[in-house]
Amino acid sequence: MILFQVIAKKTLFLPIVILFVSFLFLSPAFSETKISLKDAFLEGDLSGTVGTYYEYTRQNPNSNFGWATSYLGLKYETKPLNNLNFGAKLFAHGRIYSYSQDPLTVPYDRDIETKVTLPELYFSYSFFLNTRIVAGRYAHSRITHIDDAQSQGAYISFGEIETLRFLTGFMLRFAEIDYDDSEDFGRNNNSQDLSDNVFYGEDSSPYLMFLEAVWEPSDLVTLNPYFMRQDSYAGVYGFDLDLEKKMEEYAITYGARFSFYHVASEIESYRDSNNFSLFPYLRKGPIELTLGYAAFDDGNALNKPLWFSDYFTVLDQQAGYANPDSEKIFAKIKFIKGKFWAHCAYGDNNYDLSLTDGRSSQEYEFQLGYQVTSSIDFNLRLFNVEYQEVNDRDYQKAETRLRLKF
Repeated sequence: MILFQVIAKKTLFLPIVILFVSFLFLSPAFSETKISLKDAFLEGDLSGTVGTYYEYTRQNPNSNFGWATSYLGLKYETKPLNNLNFGAKLFAHGRIYSYSQDPLTVPYDRDIETKVTLPELYFSYSFFLNTRIVAGRYAHSRITHIDDAQSQGAYISFGEIETLRFLTGFMLRFAEIDYDDSEDFGRNNNSQDLSDNVFYGEDSSPYLMFLEAVWEPSDLVTLNPYFMRQDSYAGVYGFDLDLEKKMEEYAITYGARFSFYHVASEIESYRDSNNFSLFPYLRKGPIELTLGYAAFDDGNALNKPLWFSDYFTVLDQQAGYANPDSEKIFAKIKFIKGKFWAHCAYGDNNYDLSLTDGRSSQEYEFQLGYQVTSSIDFNLRLFNVEYQEVNDRDYQKAETRLRLKF
């Protein structure tokens, strides 16, 4: 643990220092043709999404609930002005209906905490050929292992080496703002605000430092190591290893993803943990088959820090995910034909006995989607989740989404 702390503290700041110095002295050589401030805003890019979303959950014995929303997302980014961009995204929800058998619960307000918010509001400065600094609120789900979808903080992305990219930065708060969630930065209970001492401890740092790299030494191999640390709360280091091979003569693609991460707990009531997963897959024509196995540490191990991504699964509901001594097996088969796709998935999870989750859970999932036009798509998702050795936890859930992109 001590070695991890030393490595984390020194490794995470070094790329920032190097790139910041490079930014100060070398970036003018790569500046683009100058345009006026007025033109940068007038010629910017505007895109958006408008849609409707509905979900309904049936849970024994008398806990049925559902809600529906209409939503609008608008994103604008200026043209580069001396390599500097400004971007902002507005996301707004409008309640269609909300129903619950429990008169004290409003399910719509539980998921849509903030009706109108700005999930993205950032400055981006580009230099060299493929390097940039981003500061503010930005989407992180495709570039980091941080939980949810948006961060408030800053990062530097370096991509000057063809087979190697890395990203480093810090995060203060995170959020999940999209068509079925509006957990704004910090949430109503502050669990997504790293300065909150109730969730992260009295002496914890108010920020998370992170470093990610993606190395592609060949067409067959991709390695994604990462480090994350919030002082006096937890540190994480791990990697994803992707292997893929194509057999052209049989039109078959097969491969696997192996993932491992270690959590260095800095909370007295929790100990360190080691966790891993393996997902082999096979694609032939319109069919793709994925299998999987994931295992989490037992006892009082800290398996999942609050800001760490739920990425050891191919299922949506994730019943009993990361419970102590959890072992989970997966199977998913997907069919794609033209504009239509569908998949069926199953997950079986066994873990230490829990008062809320029993001793095991099984998940059944069916999804289908159809690309109506280049801008319009429809998605239907059906779930059935069963728990063993606990009463009144089984549920069935349906979700639909209709979306227009522009």
